[in-house]
Amino acid sequence: MATVTNKHGAPESLVAFAKQPHYDSEGSTYTVTQLIDSPRVRILRAKHADEIEDDVSENIFRLVGTSIHKSLEWAARYPTGRFVVEERIAIKHGDKKISGAIDIQINEEDIKGIVIGDYKFTSVSSIRFLEKYEKQLNLLALIHDVAKPREWPVKRLEVYAILRDWSFRSAQRDRSYPQTPLVTIQIDLWDKLTVEEYYHQRVAKHEMADLCFDRYGTPPSCDKEDMWEKDPKYAVKRPDRKRAIRVLDSAEEAEEYMEENGSPSWFVEKREGERTRCENFCDVSQFCDQWKEYKNGK
Repeated sequence: MATVTNKHGAPESLVAFAKQPHYDSEGSTYTVTQLIDSPRVRILRAKHADEIEDDVSENIFRLVGTSIHKSLEWAARYPTGRFVVEERIAIKHGDKKISGAIDIQINEEDIKGIVIGDYKFTSVSSIRFLEKYEKQLNLLALIHDVAKPREWPVKRLEVYAILRDWSFRSAQRDRSYPQTPLVTIQIDLWDKLTVEEYYHQRVAKHEMADLCFDRYGTPPSCDKEDMWEKDPKYAVKRPDRKRAIRVLDSAEEAEEYMEENGSPSWFVEKREGERTRCENFCDVSQFCDQWKEYKNGK
């Protein structure tokens, strides 16, 4: 378990809350959250669990999100028969246990099916990128239908986004901006073949990573998606302007544009790409040789 620190003087009550165990995979080999994420990150987290530091102030949004889920657990004490709240469901995959925690399952009589809902305490900008939510909820739907074959199947997926940076003024000015700080987002439900193919692909990737780590002592490298990597860009500029005239994806495109449209004084400025997650959001980057090699090679 990570060591909770308090480098910025957060209240002791928050420190105490942060030190409480909030997560239990119930002996799962892989969870849905782990399956859709980088195998390298999962393995390094397990290897360095006692060395990772988790500061209260720097992770306050995650703590607030945890408190929301705790409130849902409290609500589960008063069942109505229509809702199942905060349930972890598991299936077997060979000798492995695969599980997922479902925030809420709603029995919908009109569709003769289950609605899986997931609460997200997140930013306004994040709800423009739903791919991760789509992968997560579709895997939860698969696990639900395999683990509960006698119940109604999952027929709908929803994200309930609580927007931590929502602005009343922005909502007034822009009708395309979320009009409330709580937004329900419909998530595409994949067909059976698509979700099963994705599930087996992700399990195989994590199993291969474990085998690699056991044999060679190091997990496979993260890919660009895992690292939130942005490719370098090439800006066509001229000396008398700070802003670029055009920003292109390759040096060749930039040179061609400059030759066709520019003058001898124009030049191309390379804007380096970055690995955003590694740089700012990965809690095991300090233990990662892939990240160290990247930094040393810059």
